[in-house]
Amino acid sequence: MSIISNARRLAVVTTTGAALGLGTLAAITPAATADTGPATISPSVSCSSNPKQNGFIPRDPFGRLYTANFGFTQIQLWYSPTCRTAWAREVNGISGDGLWVYNRNTAAIKHATFPAETGAIGDANTESHACMESIPNALPKTCTAYF
Repeated sequence: MSIISNARRLAVVTTTGAALGLGTLAAITPAATADTGPATISPSVSCSSNPKQNGFIPRDPFGRLYTANFGFTQIQLWYSPTCRTAWAREVNGISGDGLWVYNRNTAAIKHATFPAETGAIGDANTESHACMESIPNALPKTCTAYF
């Protein structure tokens, strides 16, 4: 039994005891205080304040990640199913590389310069992709597939 479960049981007993009076506290059945599973003790965060919640790199139907490589540098498309947003992140980039995320349905776009990642754009029922271009090193534009 976890501390959280015990705290929840105490809360149920305390609430029920207060409603019924202390004389009937002993009559509460075990079913009234049964554990209902682990409690989630995380603050409620809105998508407007954190649009990248639970983000991950999605996979295509063949299991491949939505990434694209140029040499050792990789551009990644990240997605938040919680907020239905997408953003770009570059790995092993060179300072000054440009990266962006683009939504082809809405034409929304967010830019960043490595080492930062882009802001999130809405991706609900649409398709987005991530791109990078290394202007300082004259590397060509490289993009992920659309997701």
